[in-house]
Amino acid sequence: MQSSVRRDGNQIQVVGRFDGSDLRRILGAVHHIIRKLEYKDVILDFRRADALFESGVLPLIPILRKYRVSDNVDFILRLPGDPRMARLFRNSGWDHWIDPLRFPHVPDDSGNHVAVRQFSTADEQYAVVDVLVERLSRHTQLTQDQMQALEWSLNEITDNVLNHAQSRVGGFVQSTYYGQSQAVELMVADAGIGIPSSLGIKDHQHAIERAMQEGVTRDRKTNQGNGLFGVYRIALVANGRFEIQSSLGHVYLDEGSVKFRDEATPYSGTFVRWSISLKSEKIISQALKFQGRAHSIVYDYYDKLLNEGGGRIVMRMKKEFSSFRSRQAGKGAYTKIRNLLNWGSTQGLELDFSEISIISSSFADEVFGRLFVELGPIVFMNRVHLINAPGEIPGIIDQAMTKRFVEDKK
Repeated sequence: MQSSVRRDGNQIQVVGRFDGSDLRRILGAVHHIIRKLEYKDVILDFRRADALFESGVLPLIPILRKYRVSDNVDFILRLPGDPRMARLFRNSGWDHWIDPLRFPHVPDDSGNHVAVRQFSTADEQYAVVDVLVERLSRHTQLTQDQMQALEWSLNEITDNVLNHAQSRVGGFVQSTYYGQSQAVELMVADAGIGIPSSLGIKDHQHAIERAMQEGVTRDRKTNQGNGLFGVYRIALVANGRFEIQSSLGHVYLDEGSVKFRDEATPYSGTFVRWSISLKSEKIISQALKFQGRAHSIVYDYYDKLLNEGGGRIVMRMKKEFSSFRSRQAGKGAYTKIRNLLNWGSTQGLELDFSEISIISSSFADEVFGRLFVELGPIVFMNRVHLINAPGEIPGIIDQAMTKRFVEDKK
């Protein structure tokens, strides 16, 4: 079904598909109801929406939050009638951020979507970046280069919100892993002054273009001005997506070329959409070259874990994973452990089983049986160490490894 955004009084009805191409229309409808008709309550009716995408909903959230804070507007959300789309609203946290009075904050990061996070301070930004990298490390195997590209880009985009946006509601971020296309996508949106006002450039398209160029910054004492340039370069090298919307400006990457689109309705803030293909390699070395010099990542997510563990990685299984009783639960554990072993090619990993009474044989096989066969007995024993494993857990793991190893040799 084609998308449709319909306005009737203080109600906006979304029918069919809703994605980034519908964003400006719904923003225009919201603006009309609040500014022209002077309503203090707006009904957002998604009951007939049958396909929802982050590119439409995530950038809507900070704008609605700004109206709520500055104009005391109450937004009333009607969830999609389609059960799958209603679950997506709840699991992504969209329902809470649009209508917090009626929907509690219960996001779910168990699928390929990492739910919406808000950040307003440097500490919150730091925590959000770590959460997103950690959650993504459970969904897919990443090389350390790919992980660094994700973390660096996310740091730069979110840092721009704190340093330049002047957004009263902070910034909002969400990420998604697309298994079929092997791509990771990040979206960051705010309701601040926008790039044109931040740079003092009246032409909105030119302002965004300038922000994407190397060495462009409002204040060289605090910034080198390479953030968006580097983020754009990473997307370009990694066959990904890069898109910025701010005020009336809209700039996007299309088949290796930067293109511009004039918009009639302003986006009152800045929205960045970015992705990379996980089929790409050597992203950092190819993309991050400033003033002709290669930029290397000296302190990443893995280094933070090493620092916290005093030079070793200790994974507290009870804290990391919520279930140890199924093969499905083991898939996320396997992926994260495999990533940590890949990132630290010579480092060992300690798995702390404190406060865990039992694990299932299927969980043990999915995690430890697979790792034992893939790494080989000698490498596994040298690099994977079980600590504080009570009762029958060591035996269950040993049995799973032995069985998988024998079957692999047949």
